[in-house]
Amino acid sequence: MRTPWSCAPAGGPKAPTAPCAGCSCTPPPGPALPRSRGPGNSTAPARTWTGSPAAWAAGTTPTKPPVRNRLAVIGKTRRVADYLTTATGTDPSTGKPTLQWAYDQVALEAESATDGWYALLTNLDPAEADTASVLLRFKGQEASERRYGNYKGPLAVAPMFLQHNRRIAALITVICLALLVFSLVERQVRAQIAPAAKIPGLYADRPARPTGWLIFAAMAGLRLISAAADRPAVIPRPTPLQQRLLDLLDVDPLRPP
Repeated sequence: MRTPWSCAPAGGPKAPTAPCAGCSCTPPPGPALPRSRGPGNSTAPARTWTGSPAAWAAGTTPTKPPVRNRLAVIGKTRRVADYLTTATGTDPSTGKPTLQWAYDQVALEAESATDGWYALLTNLDPAEADTASVLLRFKGQEASERRYGNYKGPLAVAPMFLQHNRRIAALITVICLALLVFSLVERQVRAQIAPAAKIPGLYADRPARPTGWLIFAAMAGLRLISAAADRPAVIPRPTPLQQRLLDLLDVDPLRPP
């Protein structure tokens, strides 16, 4: 707390007073005096003290607006403005601002009543899907959306510049057909090994859950030796893992489709 100003009148004891004009007294340690704009202080903003001498001596500003401004900042940054009730005032004995706050129980109960609820907008007719069906379809979107990653991964679709819309449509059709085959192969293998979830040796000689990428990577070693004039086309004997995958897919590479 800042101590009061002290002047030393000649022949008398020191008495706490306000700073006197023309006096050579030295202010005690504390906050600096407010200064007005002048020729030697052109950059200092003009300020006027309107509080009581006791408040200035204490180095405080007993006003309610700063408290209200601070409450507004807290309510915005903490997102609690809608759930707090506040009241600001001034203590008549000290001249300092006061604050009373409490949670708004009605607002909290209204907010908690909507926890876990959100709106879903659909173009489905109510006869096609009820509320539960719409929610199940919404939650199942990721099953198809995660296939988009296959475009950039195992399918390795490179960017291509096309000039005509029909060529764009044709390219998309080919890509979707490749994705369909990719997905059906994965689905067939998983369905055949059920209730098991992994195939031994599928990934780095370790058990792994079959995915389209792992299945095609394991089958990449299969090759066809083209036919010659004196022999038919030959496919070398597959590895045990490749043979099992072919059996799961019900594919005989030596039999024409």
